Amino acid sequence: TKLTFDTEEYDTETTFAARRWTPGRIGKAHISARAGWVSTLTGTQLDIMIYKNGAEYRRTTVVAPSTNGGQGIGIASDVYIGAVTDYFEIFVRQNSGVNQDVQSGSSLTYFTGHMIS
Repeated sequence: TKLTFDTEEYDTETTFAARRWTPGRIGKAHISARAGWVSTLTGTQLDIMIYKNGAEYRRTTVVAPSTNGGQGIGIASDVYIGAVTDYFEIFVRQNSGVNQDVQSGSSLTYFTGHMIS
């Protein structure tokens, strides 16, 4: 599932949209993201992925340790931007077999990106 981020704390270069970040320049950047599930089932595999230009670029996986408790997962990576049209999105996946809601609120589910060179 591709995550949508409806709230921006700041976007000084207007490079973020609700579903993606398009830095608009070549160089290195740092991306971090977190997603929290409202509740999970014991043993559920949770994945969070950074997609670059529509393809999986990085993935983090955890297994939920407890039933009926919220569970979060985060990812961070330096990325290379080779074209001004490169874009990044955040996807999540869980394998419990039932629908699980992702927590709302920018302190629980977020996506950040900034240029480092």
